[in-house]
Amino acid sequence: MLTFIDALKNLFSHFQRARSFFNKAAFKQKFNEYFQHKEIINRDLPSVLLDMFVADVSENIGFNCNSDRFKFVQERRSQYRDETEYRVMNSNYLSLKQTFNRQIMQCVPNHDERTFSSYVYVEKETGKNPIFKLAILLELLGLATYEIIGGKNSEIFIRVNDPSKLARLYQGNYRNALLTEIERKKDRSQKVLSKFMIKQLTNEDRWDIIENYFLGRDEWVSSKLEL
Repeated sequence: MLTFIDALKNLFSHFQRARSFFNKAAFKQKFNEYFQHKEIINRDLPSVLLDMFVADVSENIGFNCNSDRFKFVQERRSQYRDETEYRVMNSNYLSLKQTFNRQIMQCVPNHDERTFSSYVYVEKETGKNPIFKLAILLELLGLATYEIIGGKNSEIFIRVNDPSKLARLYQGNYRNALLTEIERKKDRSQKVLSKFMIKQLTNEDRWDIIENYFLGRDEWVSSKLEL
């Protein structure tokens, strides 16, 4: 695993030193050169890996200020060809090995001989957890599988010791921020699905929307669906 990360660091270093944009075909070609002695199970791995580190341009912030420091790749539509091109914007990839090594050490099997089970918090700024990248990478390499369980019921159970205080809160138009956010996300998901089904789109556009939706690029999806 860590030798794979070393090769990945060298790959991104190559493109950063070039100081120019590249497409996925060029990335895949160099990937094959750097990983020629390693067994790669998933043929789509180069493309998926590149997308993992692409920053969401909808955030409209500098790369060095990005809340996810491992989003160090910029993407844009090519000015000369009908394709997407990429550029490595900073050297944050240098800390990949240290970060993943620390996370792996924290995932020693604790449920049985081969399973690690733990509560995973979600960061407020990104809506994600850094360990998700490790889990995805391990699964792509065929080294592990992962499953996220939770969020099935958007309910909060509260024991009220003083009903009079609850009554005063109610009279003061009390609102629960967590439940409000859950309701907002639910409404948005319904709007996205509705627009996706009724809007006239090409097959390519639909796949782009699906990909960006699951990559968490909400602003891009909203723009494409005119929400």
